Amino acid sequence: MTVAIIGGTSGIGLACAHLWRERGKQVAIFGRSEERLNSALAGLGSGAMGSRVDASDPSKLDETLSRVQDLQVLVISVGAGAGAGTLDQLGFDGLKKGFEQKVLPVWNSVQCGRKHLAMSGAMVILGAARAHHAAGDGVGLAAVHGAIASMIPSLAKAMAPIRVNLVAPGVTDTPPWNGLGDEKKQAVFDHFAKQAPLERVGQPEEIAQAIVSIASNTFTTGQVLRVDGGLSL
Repeated sequence: MTVAIIGGTSGIGLACAHLWRERGKQVAIFGRSEERLNSALAGLGSGAMGSRVDASDPSKLDETLSRVQDLQVLVISVGAGAGAGTLDQLGFDGLKKGFEQKVLPVWNSVQCGRKHLAMSGAMVILGAARAHHAAGDGVGLAAVHGAIASMIPSLAKAMAPIRVNLVAPGVTDTPPWNGLGDEKKQAVFDHFAKQAPLERVGQPEEIAQAIVSIASNTFTTGQVLRVDGGLSL
């Protein structure tokens, strides 16, 4: 059994790879950065493979997935932060870019992945809780991730018996946030923590646990699982 993770070289995708390796599964990770790929593979050790690929290139992605043997699980973790910005900041071009960074790569990944997944397999797409939680500064995120979430029930019917589910995390402490600097990052995390019943942001390993769990459940499909500390309640 092999688990393939598109966007598996850092953050939640990489946390998934480590968790599956701990459970003795073969993993194949893919991402756009050669540097992150090499670092991730070094940390995963034997039993892991990977290559550099951009999910916006369907022909290359299809070729890459065709080389994965016994593909039982495909995790699609692309376009983190796509559509971010306030209503005043985003504009038409910004929203269009968000769809190009998230919706189209996910679509390509689904189309390529379904050809190579075992019929008894599972596909898990990474979304965002912002699609299910009203916030004035998250209109673009809601539009982009809402588009992904709305596809899940139809994809599950169209691709059966392959199982298709989406995990929608809340704010999670992943590498992209580090670009804010420590002080601003902590202020942002404190802001979101105050809005959630669990009063903190998530960790990549916690989201990975949910992804591995829903991928392993053989009687669950077409579902959106929110893992957000209660933020969307």
